Amino acid sequence: MAQLYCKYCGGTISRETKLCTSCGKQYFRDEKAPRERKGFRVLVFIIAIASIIMNVLQYNHSSEIDAEYLTMQSTISQQAQTIEELKTTSDHYNQVISFLKSDDAGYASTNFNASESLIITRKYSGGSFELTAPGYSPENIQVSQSDPSIADIHFEDESWYKTTNIIFYPTKAGIDIITFSNNLNEESFRVMIIVE
Repeated sequence: MAQLYCKYCGGTISRETKLCTSCGKQYFRDEKAPRERKGFRVLVFIIAIASIIMNVLQYNHSSEIDAEYLTMQSTISQQAQTIEELKTTSDHYNQVISFLKSDDAGYASTNFNASESLIITRKYSGGSFELTAPGYSPENIQVSQSDPSIADIHFEDESWYKTTNIIFYPTKAGIDIITFSNNLNEESFRVMIIVE
């Protein structure tokens, strides 16, 4: 074991009494003890700083993951909405194709038909199409709509010689199929209005 020396006078220090043999000053601790304690404090400080840094990094990483999760949720929601819109568009397309393939699209006979079988328009932009029905009047023609909320429909005239206009005013987006039937010879035809 190494000999300890007094830092005041340079004399030797007795390990048993902790007193300097020259000047008599008393020492309560070893010279190595402060270094050991200092090393322990530095180690605790380093561990504490490392722990804080790891917590900050983990929090930042967690925040990034949360942001990515929210972005993915938003993307999934938008894609689901797009899929629903595409399904609706596909249903409308199939409905239009089926309508156009039918025998009664805009035409029942030479004396009972419409100038248009398919009308595509925008909401709130009214229009008209010609109805050919010689000698008929509104009392002889029944008009029914698949969805009356899509467009308001009415005859332009109360009576006519050969033709009259059917006035329509779209009020919301969708598809309305209008069926025209007459009670004189029981003919009927349909007109489709698509409102964008």
